[in-house]
Amino acid sequence: MKKLSFISLSLLMLSGCKNLEDASVTERNTFMHFYEGANSYVATSAEITDDGYVITGTISIPGDQPTSKIIVIKTDALGKPVWQKIIDGGSANGITVSANGYIVVGDSIQLNPNSGSIPDLENYWSRLIRMDNNGSIVSDVSFARKVKTAGQDDMHVDFHADALTQDDQGNLVTLGTYKFPGANEFAYIATLNPTSLDTVWKKEYNYLERDYINTKSVYYNSGRVMWGATVSGTASNFTTSYVALPVVENNSVFVNCDYFGQLTEQSLVINDLKSAPIGYGAVGTYTGTDGKKGNIFFIRTDKLGNFQKESAHYYDGATEGIAVSDPTSSSSEDTGESLTATRDGGYVLAGTLETTPTRGNGGKDIWLIKVDAYGAPIWDKIIGGPTNEIVSSIREAADGSLVICGTIRDAAEETGGLSSIFLIRTDSQGELKN
Repeated sequence: MKKLSFISLSLLMLSGCKNLEDASVTERNTFMHFYEGANSYVATSAEITDDGYVITGTISIPGDQPTSKIIVIKTDALGKPVWQKIIDGGSANGITVSANGYIVVGDSIQLNPNSGSIPDLENYWSRLIRMDNNGSIVSDVSFARKVKTAGQDDMHVDFHADALTQDDQGNLVTLGTYKFPGANEFAYIATLNPTSLDTVWKKEYNYLERDYINTKSVYYNSGRVMWGATVSGTASNFTTSYVALPVVENNSVFVNCDYFGQLTEQSLVINDLKSAPIGYGAVGTYTGTDGKKGNIFFIRTDKLGNFQKESAHYYDGATEGIAVSDPTSSSSEDTGESLTATRDGGYVLAGTLETTPTRGNGGKDIWLIKVDAYGAPIWDKIIGGPTNEIVSSIREAADGSLVICGTIRDAAEETGGLSSIFLIRTDSQGELKN
């Protein structure tokens, strides 16, 4: 990442924040930090801890055989690094703060360049890593499986781990997907003992012949597991998708699975799901079947996992008032990536807005949208510079401030530039000041 990009972004983000450098360390409520290395850093998420933040992401290492590593960064309350841990051979999809440290979920990746089987050139295992509070690895386990095939070598089945929560017994509930070579990608739930990481129960869900793409969050409540998923399929050279809310009993089948958008042709993607006192809020992206004219999408659900379809809203960054009644109406390319429930019963949505002649700072910018409990917009803010800033997660802190994590990509990344992880803390209105 070129230092000029950092300076340009800093100046744009801090314009009007004259007191930031004058404030003492203990008085600063907002900040931004960048974390970089000799290779590209790509953010997964940041979580709030008692004494600061913990960030996870993936380091992409180019070469004749590109590889990747997991990175975990622990910071103090001002975002300054305390320690970091780099873990070989994989990618991170999420991190959870536990009583004794941190748990990372993601993938182990094995490259087999000499394999005679195309599906085996790159194999994936779901992965769970337990770390103590100082970043030392307590346990690191991966899971996949092979199946017998007639007259051929055993066939590897790819597994990915997407999200993690705990049940009422303290067991770790992991959400992920699995894929047989040449088949669709389906969802699974695996519950693990928190100490030994032995499997308590595991179920695979493959009822629809379509690909399942899971949200970043999974929830457990009263013996039931719920998550969000994008259900995707291709027909007549067009990819269409709609969203689903699967709910399953412990070690059992679906007890509910509501759908939204399944009767129309579009690409509707749900990226994040967050709990709130009145149910859940979901954010994602709506585009046409060609993947263009993207709008940020929001919808509420009740506590049982039913979409409240009247709460569906679509937001276009270049439209005055930002809310649009026709989801196909879009003047900018926008994506919804994450959201957080707020203390007033509403949400803040976080996504990207691609700069247009009338709005934006160049490239892709961070776009924050504050909405009420029903999705009506209250305010929106754009943060960014001439590079591409892509949000991975947003959280509300105890004082109402917003903690945003993501990746800043140099415009010249494809020709040698690097990407870095950013961590930004704004006030409750999305502003960087004092």
